[in-house]
Amino acid sequence: MTGKKILAGLRDERISPAKIFFPLSCVLPLPISPRVLALCREVAMPSFTLPAVPAATRLEVLEVGAAPVIRRFLELLDLPGLFERHLPELPGRQPDLPTCTVLAVLLCNLLLARQPLYGIAAWAASFVPEHLGLLPGQAALLNDDRCGRCLDHLYRADRASLFTAITLRVIRVFHC
Repeated sequence: MTGKKILAGLRDERISPAKIFFPLSCVLPLPISPRVLALCREVAMPSFTLPAVPAATRLEVLEVGAAPVIRRFLELLDLPGLFERHLPELPGRQPDLPTCTVLAVLLCNLLLARQPLYGIAAWAASFVPEHLGLLPGQAALLNDDRCGRCLDHLYRADRASLFTAITLRVIRVFHC
């Protein structure tokens, strides 16, 4: 089980009981008898502890949020493919992370968190990489210089043709 990701929001410590109901006195301004208040006291969930796990097991907690939904829309629109078709060729050696992938991650960041460019790598590392269109370990490659170069690459493209293609794709996919 070494190296296997366990996606869970559980902690190693005992979880304190959670309050489920508000006291009725803060909801109803009416006088309430002590007997009714005794019946409507807070209800708490029982505490629990995690079962014992082998020492070689690693617990990794990653955020999911709305990233899979955004990723699905990007796939429906074939946005990375549209980027690839409309961005000019880069001279020289190709980057480790394609421009279309970085631009898709930047779009997800813009929709989900609006982190600055210098915080993209840490933000992306907190998510399941596949939900952002990344492979495991690629989030560390998202530094502010790479993001800036990808935005420069987008700026050098024929943006009118790109946005027209995106608009036509949206109409084609979502037209009822």
